Amino acid sequence: MDKNTVRQPSLRNVTIRGADKDFDTLNIEETIREFCAFIRSIISRYNENLILQEDAEAKEQDIRHFIEMANNLSDDEKKIIYAKLSNTLQDRRQCKNENEIIRPLYDFVADKNLLNRLSQIQGAVGSVKKTISNRTYACRTDVLDDIDAKIPK
Repeated sequence: MDKNTVRQPSLRNVTIRGADKDFDTLNIEETIREFCAFIRSIISRYNENLILQEDAEAKEQDIRHFIEMANNLSDDEKKIIYAKLSNTLQDRRQCKNENEIIRPLYDFVADKNLLNRLSQIQGAVGSVKKTISNRTYACRTDVLDDIDAKIPK
């Protein structure tokens, strides 16, 4: 087209609307939602383990004080106390071990700004998806005026 040629607007006022509504092939919104749920579960699990660990440590101290102050325990009582102490120490160790594994991720994600930012991104993606699904294009030229096929509006 020559620079001096003036474009003619469409006489039919053709509007083109996209037909494909499933353009988020990466499932970004759903993936972000699932990731945020995972992050919340990590934070919750870590904090829950801290509480359980503190509880186990308090039980351990109670058992140790009982042993310290008890007089003349029978063999059966000693077995019961030993079993309680052993179970308590195992529970404490399980919480500590799990939190050691979780800790690097927890330290990274415990900041609420990350979850807030991911929620903002999720909302922005949803907004863009809505815009794309409602997008139309009005022809600026008469290039499609001679097409006999109906163009969906």
